[in-house]
Amino acid sequence: MALDDQRIKVVLADGRQFLAQSQEEFDLIIIDAYSNQYYIPFELVTREFYLLAKKHLRAGGLLALNVNATSESSRLFNAIGNTLKDVFPEVKYVHLPKSYNYLVMAGEKIDLSRLSSISSGPEELRGDALAVARRTVDYRSREGKILTDDRAPVEFMTDSMYLSHYGIRS
Repeated sequence: MALDDQRIKVVLADGRQFLAQSQEEFDLIIIDAYSNQYYIPFELVTREFYLLAKKHLRAGGLLALNVNATSESSRLFNAIGNTLKDVFPEVKYVHLPKSYNYLVMAGEKIDLSRLSSISSGPEELRGDALAVARRTVDYRSREGKILTDDRAPVEFMTDSMYLSHYGIRS
């Protein structure tokens, strides 16, 4: 499939505002909304937002988001994972090599078996899909917060994570 395929609808908009005004359902909602190099907008990682997104997913649909974290043990990564786990029965993630990027997926049931059978498209994309399918692990709730609209200290957790990673006490 190409982006000009009639079966694909790409929407570039403020995700939360769009979903709040829309009645549409989707097979896939992708969130990659870093306002700059480090911060994901807090309003896209809260329980309330995930509940809204869940209402817009068709049966078998998937929410996928890019999370920047220095490790899977960071407070930010765990707060996002715990919040997703509070809303969705299944949450999986994969660390993208040589980066601080984690691809986090949530849904009623996540089936990645089709990724390993992709036979068309650029060879690099097929290899990436196979690597994702092989390295994806289940997210298990960990100690940490659940982010809500009235308490989502994303900037603080991000700053603390990077300061700690570089050996600076916060």
